[in-house]
Amino acid sequence: MKNTAFVLMAFAEAVAAGQLAPSRPVPALTPEQTLDRRAVGDRTAGDLEFSPDGSRLLFSVGEPVKAAVRARAIWRLDVTSGQLRQLTFSGKNDTAPRWSPDGESVTFVSDRDGAPQLYRLSMRGGEAEKLTDRKEAVGAYRWSPDGTRIALLMAEPKPEALQQREREKDDGRVVDKDNRRQRVWVLDVASRTLKQIGSGGWRIAEISWTPDGSRLIAAASEKPEADQWNERIYSIDPADGRFTQIAAPRGPLGELALSPDGKTIAYVGARVDGPEAHDLYLQPIAGGAPQNLTAPAIDRPISQPRWIDNQSLAVNVANGVRSAIAMLARDGRVQMLDGVDVNPSLFARSSNGTFAYVGETATLAPELWIKPPNAPARAVTAFNDKWASIPVVAPEFVKYKSADGVEIEAALLRPEGAPEGAPHGDHADSTLGAAYADGTPKGAPHRDHANSTPGAARYADRTTREGRPTRRSQPSALSHSPSAISRHGRPLSSSTAGRRGAGATASSRGGSCSSRAGTPCCIRTSADPPATASASSR
Repeated sequence: MKNTAFVLMAFAEAVAAGQLAPSRPVPALTPEQTLDRRAVGDRTAGDLEFSPDGSRLLFSVGEPVKAAVRARAIWRLDVTSGQLRQLTFSGKNDTAPRWSPDGESVTFVSDRDGAPQLYRLSMRGGEAEKLTDRKEAVGAYRWSPDGTRIALLMAEPKPEALQQREREKDDGRVVDKDNRRQRVWVLDVASRTLKQIGSGGWRIAEISWTPDGSRLIAAASEKPEADQWNERIYSIDPADGRFTQIAAPRGPLGELALSPDGKTIAYVGARVDGPEAHDLYLQPIAGGAPQNLTAPAIDRPISQPRWIDNQSLAVNVANGVRSAIAMLARDGRVQMLDGVDVNPSLFARSSNGTFAYVGETATLAPELWIKPPNAPARAVTAFNDKWASIPVVAPEFVKYKSADGVEIEAALLRPEGAPEGAPHGDHADSTLGAAYADGTPKGAPHRDHANSTPGAARYADRTTREGRPTRRSQPSALSHSPSAISRHGRPLSSSTAGRRGAGATASSRGGSCSSRAGTPCCIRTSADPPATASASSR
């Protein structure tokens, strides 16, 4: 804290004495500009999907936020020609697009008429038709392989007693007892009839059909009231609703994906109980011990497993403060996807090997990219082209050793006009910028590594070695989305330990810095961690 305060005072004195040459003023990045950006794809809904023949791609686009609402629309890309077409125009939240198995229609969830319901849109033209018409919201859903049924998650109808309490304005609730959790339902597409599968107090997080359509695979908890990670992997018989346990891995777990032959379930799980899923596991559907595929080969946070064939998968990898796409074989071999110069978040892979992904950097807003086999990647959308003219500071990536010798990667944000090559080692506070670490070694105390982070901001956090818990985040937003750090472009004044200085704010989706000429965009000490800091061991 004392060092930081001293550096700030020295900087102010140097400016007053004319020791630092004035630099060209940088236009302030306004709050309105930070909100004027479109969201490409929806990570929660996983709405990036190739058609069965790989020729077309579905995705959603969220319009800039207005008040507390973000409207989303479904779009379609012709992969070969690059032609884009908007498919829905409701002005509401249209999301989770899925191709029917025959590729003739598209389903999606929309709140255009009240609670989110399931709709179908024919690719031959016409208006979207409503497949479900309930007061309860439709959650995750999956087409059966033969295209005759759709499994979905939705709560049971409200009992009469609860409806009566609501009419009487009685908002009292009994914890656990009054919770209305989602159930599994199966929709017969031709007749529009819904059938509830199973009952009881289950909490069901995910569902997926087996390739033969005979069963559903689910991540569920039989005792959701327990304050612990107790999700298990189950097989559900659609005929009688019977749950059969397949495996009881350590929690949390999620992102179930079945191999094409239906013999293996890939999922992202934890080595010990929590705090977050980190590694990729392969679980035989017939039972037995799971295989941790990534711990020995690529010790990085994994997400979005996508089967390529029965022997390999594609995954998203958090690599330092950046992200990448990797192909993993069952024998542990790893191959990174070449030619990807942006940070991919949501991604999909077609049967012919073409990748589609939403990519961004600290200075480039998110757009949709296509990477064909043996061809360079190209951006196929320009939804956020306005951001090309907004001056944001690109981070400088720094690697250094922590106290125990583990390599850490940090992102250093220099103020506009700072001299190139300014030191950022032991005397990094003289940089008058902001450094965010994304590289806490697993199992190391946060305070030790936070103090070893170069730059004025000394903070690190991500995961642990051998499962010792810390907090984990997605690949650092520093390398992803541009956003304002200085408040309304005002210069940053001095700060004391544990308290932000007047006029300073930390970016909630960091990765850029915009401040007036010669002023640091943010300064942090070990007692005042920035909101964007995150870490992963190298």
